[in-house]
Order: sequence, then structure tokens, then C-alpha cells
Amino acid sequence: MREKKDKKLSFGYFTPSLFHYSLIFILLWINLGFCEQLIVAEGKVPIVRGNIRNAYEQALNKAMEDAVTKTLCLVLPKSNKLIKNAQDFIISYSILQQNYTDYCQLQIEAKIDWKKLAKALDTKGIISTGDGKRVLLFLKLPLANIDFQSQILPIWKRFFLVFGLSPIVAQIPARHRYARPPPARNASKLACEAGGSASPQAIAGRAQALAGGGEDELLDYAYKSDIPLVFAFSLEINPVPKGWQLTAKGTLRETTRQKIIGTAIGKSSVIAQETGAISALVKSGQDLARGLAPKLARHLHLWLKKQKQNIHRVTLRVSDIHAYSEVFTLLKTFREIRGMRYICLSEISAKEVAYEGHYANPIPYLINELTACGFSIDGVKKGRILLHK
Repeated sequence: MREKKDKKLSFGYFTPSLFHYSLIFILLWINLGFCEQLIVAEGKVPIVRGNIRNAYEQALNKAMEDAVTKTLCLVLPKSNKLIKNAQDFIISYSILQQNYTDYCQLQIEAKIDWKKLAKALDTKGIISTGDGKRVLLFLKLPLANIDFQSQILPIWKRFFLVFGLSPIVAQIPARHRYARPPPARNASKLACEAGGSASPQAIAGRAQALAGGGEDELLDYAYKSDIPLVFAFSLEINPVPKGWQLTAKGTLRETTRQKIIGTAIGKSSVIAQETGAISALVKSGQDLARGLAPKLARHLHLWLKKQKQNIHRVTLRVSDIHAYSEVFTLLKTFREIRGMRYICLSEISAKEVAYEGHYANPIPYLINELTACGFSIDGVKKGRILLHK
């Protein structure tokens, strides 16, 4: 009885068998200028002949190298020799702790230049980067007096940042899975605070729809919003005779075909007698998330590489143009097509207008999109498409 009571008190009056789960939806929008993920790192070197200044500079360089290495370890198990001149990828840093005895030991908090780092990895052919793609992140975490979210969410944010996906986060309030959806005003407030670009009413409507739906609704929302990737992470805690077992699962899915790109599962155990059970559970959850990341990195790299190979240069020639205003109306329509990365006006004649751009999906997809927009296709030759309204 005593052991059972200790377990109950450790979780703030939540017994392991009564763990509920909250659904947390997080929108990750590409906006490289607004993302600041900080890394804590350390550097330690001996002080030789009392030269503290020289030891300080060496320890600082080692701390910067440690920051970049920790960043890359999310996607590359052996990353210590892949990137040179680590200071080139540090925007700024602050000293958290410093100690001078026989060694100079520094602990720093470094702000990583994610865009530059991702470009360097892409140039070296180590990983392919997202180049502006968006990803919808969906977390399913235990709902108890344990803060898993603040510990696990930064891991996945950094994971996508290494691939060039820089997130601004708009979060819907966590809720019990049997509870009513949160009021629209709460979702709107949080979304606006996070920097959402849509109107508060639109964000609130989408947020409430997501909160009330399941995974199918989530995928449908991502597809209609031209978000090509959905990442789902779940963490479960189950009581076992000697303590608790944690099971984590991460799944990458692309929304066009609703096809799973990659899945990884990890398990860990925490014994009941261990002191600081809550801290142990949180650390175990962290370790599981960090362990799943490299397993999913290869799948994401291959998918992004394939997507780059699918980028086509296209020319759209539209006939039967009767008004000058139609030229720019058509340009706006083409820009809103899913997968259209860039398009501009290239040629205007009496009754024909040509547009050139880059399309990130197979050409048949573009044909379907154009047909859905009300165009009739007159001819197709490689990336050259003839059409009219």
C-alpha cells in the first residue's frame, strides 16, 4: 500500500493507470526570420602556464563546435567531422557558466544560423533540405502534472530546422480526448500570439475544426492548405510490475497520396523505486524522441531529394485572351496552384499570353490542377502546356 501511495503522490494525484492523453496540434510555417532555437553547449580546455585568455578562446571554440555537433546529432549519428568552422553557423551566444581552476570550462547558449547550416549540409550532399516546404506537426502526449511538451517539442522543432524547415508555432490548447472542443476565442488568441498570418476568425475556425476531428481530418486539412508533410509523434506511459514503460512513435506522412514516408518506434522503462520519478519519466521521453530522430532523418532526406528531382520548368500558353485585366487574374490563379513554386509573365501577344515557372510535382498533377480551375487543355509537350478558358 505504501508503494502505491508513493506512486500516486509522485504524479500530482494522477495514478499511472489513469493517464489521459491530450491532442496538441502545432502548425509549423516556413519563416526563417522568426525562428530562434537555442542550443546549450560546453567547452573545456586546460589552462597552460597561467594563460587564461588563450584557454578561454579555445574553450569558447570547443563550445561552439559542441553546439553545432549537438544540432547535427539529431539527424546524423556521426556528425563531429562533417562541418568545419562551427563559428560560421553561430549567430550569437551568451555565457551561462564559467569556471577557472586547472581548466577553463564554459557553458554557452548559442543561437544557430539554421538557414546557413541547412544550406551547407545540402551543398555537401549530406541531406536534402525543404526549401520552403511546410510541415504539420501533431503531438499526442500524456495529460498529467508532467510537462512533456516543453521538453519534447524543441527536439522536433530542431529536427525540422536542420532540414531547412523553420517553424512559427500556433498551438491549440490541450484538452481531454472526451472533452468538448476549446472555445474559438482561445484558439484565436493563441494563434495570433504565435504570429499566424491569417485572420483571427479563419485561424479559430480551422483550429476548432482540427481539435474536433481525427487524423483523417488533419490530413485533409494539410492537403487543402498545400502542406505536403504531416509528422505525428505519440508518447504513451503504461504501468508495469516494477514501474512504468514508455513507448514513443513517430510517423512522417506526405499528404498528396496520404502515404507513410517513415515510421520509428522506441521503448524505455523507469523503475518504481527510482528517486525523482517525474524527472526520470521526462528524461526518458526526451531520450526516446531524440533516439527516433536519426531513424526518421533518412526517410525525410530521401523524400526531399525525390521532391527536388520532380521540380519541372513549365510554360503555360493561354489563348483567347480578350481583356488586359485577364492577364493578371490568370497570373494570380496560377500562383495559387498547389506545387507551383514560382511563376511570372513572360510574353504577351494580341490574343495569347505565356507564363513561365517551376512546378514541384509531376506534370500530370499540374494538368489535373489546371482542369480543376476550369481550363481546357489544347496540347502538352514536356513542360509546355497550351490551354484556354
